[in-house]
Amino acid sequence: MSYSVTTLQTVADCDAMLTKANNDKAVLSARKVNLELERTRLQDNSMEADAKLPIVQGRLNAYNSVIPTLPAGPEKDKQEYLRRLEENRLFVLTNKKANYGSIVQLDGENELASLELELTEKDAFIAAINARKAAL
Repeated sequence: MSYSVTTLQTVADCDAMLTKANNDKAVLSARKVNLELERTRLQDNSMEADAKLPIVQGRLNAYNSVIPTLPAGPEKDKQEYLRRLEENRLFVLTNKKANYGSIVQLDGENELASLELELTEKDAFIAAINARKAAL
């Protein structure tokens, strides 16, 4: 993009714009680091959920096959309680997988790519101001 840096009439004007532009760039850079960390965390959480889901489902299947054969009493109550815990774990892992799934990751990748373009444009803006400052 072509910037109308010729409207900057003094070195002080250039310095003021450079300060603002560099501050903006620092904010963008920090946001980029945060997005990269979030992307890594999302990938880790998604893989963790994928790994644990079959284990929890297997335990739940075992409880579902054993509990009907138990006589009424404290042992059956205990197994039903443990089955409810596994059902809760399954619910949590399923939601976790949905929250950290491919759609969320793809959205994060898009946001990161947009941010990288914005940083590139900010560098071009800073370069144009520096060129104008050097010309003054």
